[in-house]
Amino acid sequence: MLRVMGLSALVAAAAAPSGAATVTYTTLATYTAALGYTPSVGETFNGGTLDGTLLSSLGGVFKLTNNKVTQVGGTAKNGQTTTLNFSEAVTSFAVDIGSLLSGEVANVYLDGVLSATLSGSTKFFAVISPTAFTTVTFADATNPTINTQFNIDNLRAVPAPVPLPAGLPLLVAGLGAVGLMGRKRRPARA
Repeated sequence: MLRVMGLSALVAAAAAPSGAATVTYTTLATYTAALGYTPSVGETFNGGTLDGTLLSSLGGVFKLTNNKVTQVGGTAKNGQTTTLNFSEAVTSFAVDIGSLLSGEVANVYLDGVLSATLSGSTKFFAVISPTAFTTVTFADATNPTINTQFNIDNLRAVPAPVPLPAGLPLLVAGLGAVGLMGRKRRPARA
């Protein structure tokens, strides 16, 4: 009986959320090492259109050119924003950053929660989050006298895994316990 209870506790612990934090990366090498593989580029913005499948729309201030998104963060000096809207929840995304100048700063929000800050030296930005998100917003965070705007290209995104129903591991453990108990009660065959 103790063995069955121990197994049930182990399965329940495995089903509990890990409590991991959102992690950001500034190189493709460290990002792919953390993922364990290199995600393919899902959006190149070629032809001035959204050509991928995960990115459904762009919102806010931006300019979609023939091969990248420019003027991300706005064209005015009042903290304008650019939002990437995904067609399904993702747990990770990455973009190449261009033209973010020294002294310029942009905040990155995942579903409205501040998750990172980009500075003028940033050429690549990626995030892996334990919580799925559907929007990424870049906001001008430089003081009001400077207009922060930059380019993004080669967007990579990793769809969120389909969640396991919360009670399923407990159900499996319970059925296993019932099976073990039934096996012990059966008389031995001669």
